[in-house]
Amino acid sequence: METLYIRLPASAEQPVHWLIWNSTTSELIASGTVPQASDLAQLTERARSRDVAVFVAGQAVSMKHAPLPAGSQRLWAQLVPNTLEDEFATDIDKLHFAWPTNFKVAGAETPLPVAVVSDAAMQNWLEWLQAADIEADQLFPDFYMLPAPPANTAHALQLGNDVIIRNGEQSGFAVEADLLDSLGLETFVDADCTKMVHFGPVQVTSDKLEAADIEVPLSIVANANSAAHKHTINLRQNDYKVTRKRRKVSTHLQWRPVATAATVLIALVYVQQVATYIQLGQQQEQVRVAIEQTYRDVVPGEGQIVNAEVQLRRQLEAVAGTAAVSGNVMQVLTDLQPAFQAAGDMQLELLRFERGELRLQARAERFNSFEAFRTAAQQAGGYDVEQGSISNNDSGVSGTLTVRVR
Repeated sequence: METLYIRLPASAEQPVHWLIWNSTTSELIASGTVPQASDLAQLTERARSRDVAVFVAGQAVSMKHAPLPAGSQRLWAQLVPNTLEDEFATDIDKLHFAWPTNFKVAGAETPLPVAVVSDAAMQNWLEWLQAADIEADQLFPDFYMLPAPPANTAHALQLGNDVIIRNGEQSGFAVEADLLDSLGLETFVDADCTKMVHFGPVQVTSDKLEAADIEVPLSIVANANSAAHKHTINLRQNDYKVTRKRRKVSTHLQWRPVATAATVLIALVYVQQVATYIQLGQQQEQVRVAIEQTYRDVVPGEGQIVNAEVQLRRQLEAVAGTAAVSGNVMQVLTDLQPAFQAAGDMQLELLRFERGELRLQARAERFNSFEAFRTAAQQAGGYDVEQGSISNNDSGVSGTLTVRVR
């Protein structure tokens, strides 16, 4: 399973850093930069067939802690800005406040970690991604690119001229390397920080620096996120919460292996099953009309329908690549029907089949739905199922599943 990691800068003129990591083989596939935010479309094709994790520059994010009474979660939207108002010179109405879901507060002893960013910055980042046609359900402060450090320690990673530092479970920041070097590390971290472990070279001079024993420094980004803490803060909440809209099919783009591909496959299974169970007469005519309507829904703008099943197969081949592959897809999906039924509320967001491997990205209301699918799929025989990263957010549970043909 491959993931595209993107770090968006604080301003549009700064470079965008990215890397692609294969979690199955633990291999860095590619990495690089695009000159500035307006060039983000260079990553569009890379993003389409992979999971995408987006981080934003720590220079634009302030981490705070709000002491709130226990049991006040329903009032956080009102309490958090008012509690932190005195810490900002900016009008709080122009700031966006985000916090981890399902966090248990207990006054000053266990305050709520809060990420604060300007509305202008949030709007810029989302506009850049939208212009590049890159979907991102989650935006994280960039210090989450590093693992949480032990006590009295900070972790660091330099990307370009920015040094990203994580100095706590819910604290971190980014600073320009030359500024960090001129003012000294002690200016930015607590006095009790005895060392800063850096992953890869950093252009900073300090007797607290300690190089990490790591062969591929950028692998720390993938490792940190595979073991991400359940209280990681996603900035896409409240006013910036993801809302799903039906995507229009463009006649200028080739078929893409997302929800449309899944619909084609399901419609084709439907065609074959109906042909088996429905005999002659009025029922057959009703089924024919239903099949053609399904085809028109899946392939809008199509002209005359002569044979819906044949035309659906052609569309499937455009997605899968070859007729032989499409046949394999059909067999796998047929075998996995009990698994989809067992999963209940699971909704497919991406489906891709290649080299005997079916990759699913889905959303559900509960973690149990993913486990139910995995169990039922393995019981079907002939398949190994690997459950990838699973995340819980305001819109439910999302994650990936990889089904391999033995």
